[in-house]
Amino acid sequence: MRAKACTTCRQWKARCDATVGMPEGCSRCRSLKLTCVFDASFKRTSKNKCLQQMSSEIQQLRQALIESNRNASSSSPSTATPRICMDDESPNSFSAGWQSGIAAASGSIPTADQPAAPIATDIRPASPTSARASPQGILQLQPSTLDPAHSDASSNQIAPNGAGETAFGADWSRQLFVAANDTPGLASSGSSLPQPSPIGRRVPSSTPYRILGDVGLTRGQVDEQFRTYFAHYHQYLPFKMESNSPEEIYARSPLLFWVIITIASTRKLRSRLAPMIKAIVGDTMYVRRHSIDSVQALLLLCMWPFPTVSMNEDPSHIYSGIATQIALQLGLHCHSQAHSHLTIFQNSNQMKLDDEIKMTAWMACFLVNQMQSNMLGVPPTLLVDSNIINNFSHPALDPTLSKMCRIYHLLIQCSLAISGYSTSTAASAPGDTNSRFKMIMAYGAEFAALQVAHLDPMDENIKIIFLSARVQLWSLALIDDVPLTLSPSATPSPYLEIVKYAERDACDLIEQCYGLNLSITPVYIRRAMSYCAFVLARILRSQHASQCEVLEDNIEKVRQALITTSDTRGDIIYKACELLQDIPYMQDKHLSPPITSRMAASVLYDLLRIASENKLGSQLGQRTLAFDLDGFDWNILGM
Repeated sequence: MRAKACTTCRQWKARCDATVGMPEGCSRCRSLKLTCVFDASFKRTSKNKCLQQMSSEIQQLRQALIESNRNASSSSPSTATPRICMDDESPNSFSAGWQSGIAAASGSIPTADQPAAPIATDIRPASPTSARASPQGILQLQPSTLDPAHSDASSNQIAPNGAGETAFGADWSRQLFVAANDTPGLASSGSSLPQPSPIGRRVPSSTPYRILGDVGLTRGQVDEQFRTYFAHYHQYLPFKMESNSPEEIYARSPLLFWVIITIASTRKLRSRLAPMIKAIVGDTMYVRRHSIDSVQALLLLCMWPFPTVSMNEDPSHIYSGIATQIALQLGLHCHSQAHSHLTIFQNSNQMKLDDEIKMTAWMACFLVNQMQSNMLGVPPTLLVDSNIINNFSHPALDPTLSKMCRIYHLLIQCSLAISGYSTSTAASAPGDTNSRFKMIMAYGAEFAALQVAHLDPMDENIKIIFLSARVQLWSLALIDDVPLTLSPSATPSPYLEIVKYAERDACDLIEQCYGLNLSITPVYIRRAMSYCAFVLARILRSQHASQCEVLEDNIEKVRQALITTSDTRGDIIYKACELLQDIPYMQDKHLSPPITSRMAASVLYDLLRIASENKLGSQLGQRTLAFDLDGFDWNILGM
């Protein structure tokens, strides 16, 4: 029985277009100048086995060529010998070797009429690292061995800040910046890591300009990544920088350089850079001289964090705290004063920075600290003082950054007051829901006044933040100490009004975000969408939802939008989307008290409690669960 595809197409797992009326074979075999063979008994060879065979054949042919040259030289010294390409010559000759390897993999054997393709010998050892290497292995990299004739040697070294010190201090000894001196597709004798197949790969046309671990970027790639960052990303946290030049940023702070590259990169490259970036961040805490560039890098990592599989694994709140402490040590909170808190900075370049750069960095610290505290539902660690309030109106502060600071400042203040963290006598008692509703309405009026006085006109980003803040304000009325079984006639009238406000603002925010490219937006926009969906789920669980079908449609929109930003089935975004599908209809088993201590985030945490009780209820029966929010393992939910 004739096979439906030729052996070459079956090896490549490709569609074969050969027909009975085409004796010359399929188009693929014609392009490769191979005989189109149909064999029903043919068994496909795996890529790894092909790679091993190709590597073995190349070694054998190379050895045979060397011995042939040696014999020719000894028998006839005047005979011209074939030229062998060395390491310092053009790497493009390696492509010729690939053709012979491909032919060997597909079963074509050179004959007398068909001589073997020329074999290139500019093959270098493979790098000891790859994307599969562990962080411990990444920290044991080899020093750079790039040929200085092909690249700038200084670009592969950590730029010094002073005599005898690197940018990370005198104690830094780990070489994270190494040369990508391996040839793709060939395994070296000193590396046990699997190597990618060279089939279909393009030969690099230029030497990497900046290298971190096993990631190498050309000058064009670096310039494009920086252009993309400042065109599409920097607007979400627009602090001022001393320079936008990749060279100058790299010389001052390799950490900030690679963080910018990571933010503007694809998901695949971001995952490869993640372990090296985390390693540099860990060493940032132990250097002798901190810099404002490190503060900015940590704040950017809070805005675009690496994917995590658990809420407890997200280090953003810790990064925010580290950035704030470094900023305090540098004196950024009193940037206008002509002194530093540490004498070690008296001769430092940090003292020469423009006051506007220091001020905008400090305000970015304030903003990110408020964001992180609000997301976790805990009191902020950075207290508001008169300098921060005055900086809201500073002419050098970007209007977007100023508006974001004003919104989060008011949101944190109302969350602290209504949740009972405030010492004010206006704070409501735990069971006094009427007082709480009045406070919520009063702060709603303050948000309206803030919009008129300082926020209009609002662009898309500010409108999302404003709507998110109001949804969190309204959600303080949805905490589970309000009986959800009350009939509309028995429910306090402010409550029904607040529920309608929450529905309206949550749906408006979801509609605003639904058309965005969420893969490039900062994390607070995705969190805002997710939180609005949980608020709508909370309303659906009550008897006071005005349009259940509309709320269900908006929750499904959030799931559809967020799932596109999920890297794997195991990350936190995918798990949240799965939870949103079921949580509106889960039964509250009341195995533990409702969670009311997480400020505006209490709605989210209480829904997590309900989900955990439904998952563990059959195992625990009617026993009471004691939830320690700071020690409870939310991984029990897959969260």
